Amino acid sequence: GKYFMPWFYPLKRKDVDREIFLGRVTDYDPSIDVDDPALQDWLVEATRISVSSTDEMRKMGDMGRKLWPKIHQPVIIFQGGNDPAVNPGNTEKLFQRLRSADKEMKFFPQVGHELMRPVEPIHVKVWQKTYEFIEDHVQIGEKASTPLNAPSLILQKTNQSLKG
Repeated sequence: GKYFMPWFYPLKRKDVDREIFLGRVTDYDPSIDVDDPALQDWLVEATRISVSSTDEMRKMGDMGRKLWPKIHQPVIIFQGGNDPAVNPGNTEKLFQRLRSADKEMKFFPQVGHELMRPVEPIHVKVWQKTYEFIEDHVQIGEKASTPLNAPSLILQKTNQSLKG
C-alpha cells in the first residue's frame, strides 16, 4: 500500500472514534468550536498519516516483540479496560514476556487509552503511581542498581547483533 497510496486519512473513516481527535483539540484550547465545519475539514487533512510511517510502526512492533524478553529492568505498565487501541489481552501477553523480576501491571477497568490525560479522572492516580515507581527505582545523585536507561543499551546491542 505504501507505494501507491502515500497517505491514510483516519477521520475519513466512518468507524473511527472522532472523540479522541476532538478531545485532543479541546485539551489544547477548550474554547475551540469542534463543530465548526471549517475545523472539521482542516482536521481531516491535519490528521493524515503517511502509510510508510505505519509500516515503520509495524517494524517497531516486530522489534519490540524480540526485545521485550531481553529487558530485565524494572517495568510498570498501565492498561485501561475500555482501551480502543490496545487489547488488554495483548498487554497481559507482553507483561508475561518480560523477564524482569521487578514488574508491575496496573489495570483500570473503566478507563480508555489515554490514562494520563487530565480529562480522565484516574490520571491523578496514574501520575502518582508513576512518580512512586520512579522514586522507588532511582537514587538521586547516584547510579541506581538497575539503570533506567538500560532499554536503550539493549536496543544498541540488538541493532549491532542484527547488523553483524
